Amino acid sequence: GLLFKSVIVFLILPILGIYSLCYRRWKWLKSKYLWMGSLPAFAVVVPWHFIESLRFGWSFWNDYLGHQVFQRAVSTLTGSDNYWDYLNTLVDDRPWIWVALAMVLFFFLLQLLDRERISITWKHMIASAASATLLTIIFTLAKTHLATYIMPVFPFVSICVAASLYEFSSLFKKVGHAVLPLVIAFSVLGALWSYQLFFTEKMTWYMYEERAMGLAYHNTQHGFSAPLYALGWPELETLNYYGDTRTRYLDHRIDGGREIKGPFYLLMNTISASYFIYKNGTTIDPNLNVRYLSKFFVMFYYSGGDFRMPVFRLNE
Repeated sequence: GLLFKSVIVFLILPILGIYSLCYRRWKWLKSKYLWMGSLPAFAVVVPWHFIESLRFGWSFWNDYLGHQVFQRAVSTLTGSDNYWDYLNTLVDDRPWIWVALAMVLFFFLLQLLDRERISITWKHMIASAASATLLTIIFTLAKTHLATYIMPVFPFVSICVAASLYEFSSLFKKVGHAVLPLVIAFSVLGALWSYQLFFTEKMTWYMYEERAMGLAYHNTQHGFSAPLYALGWPELETLNYYGDTRTRYLDHRIDGGREIKGPFYLLMNTISASYFIYKNGTTIDPNLNVRYLSKFFVMFYYSGGDFRMPVFRLNE
């Protein structure tokens, strides 16, 4: 449950339904603590929504539900509309998924054997496997496709693997002692796999660039604080940490043509930088200098007066 946030927390409800159906336990619906716990929840949620509505009116609901929930669910943030994004992530980067799939397949094969069918407590495996499958389907249908959104699937996969190993070890008593070495082997494999992923370029290159830009920004302040703007890239916690700052976010949709008072720093990805740098390498303003240029990020420093942002052609 700690891996769910915001409106996504409501996905806990169908998961509770899956577990209740598999275990045939519905007493939690009659628990007074469940319903009493909703009272302090409403005491926090309702006043906050009411106050935000008074302060910002319709713009609050438009951004809160319209943009942050609905628009992000129906539009991609990764540049890909591929429905296989999460499946590729699971099978390519998470070797434990193959173990879980093998366990589930082995379980269904055992169901064909009448002698073994009654010996397996199926609800442990099916409840966790069904929950992982449901979450994968829901996040796949939602087009946001951020890699981190698939994280709630992992605990259920782990539960499925652990429950399967436990059930199968008790089923095959003669070879049950082999489960421990198997678990150790899987754990070592998973650790080594994760270790090598940590050093692959696709996992770390932009984080190292954020760190480099943060240090570059911090080392050039020298007693004055020029604001740092980020165009179209709001997730910059690594840069904020090393730069000891808080970036100000600029949106292509609403900040095109906006005037910004100098001096300031401005960072963006290399695609957006094409609006600020001509093909011959010069910038659109002589006071706009490149301070950091890498594979993905570009950071400018503007030392003049007011700077007018270019108008972005979003449909191209």
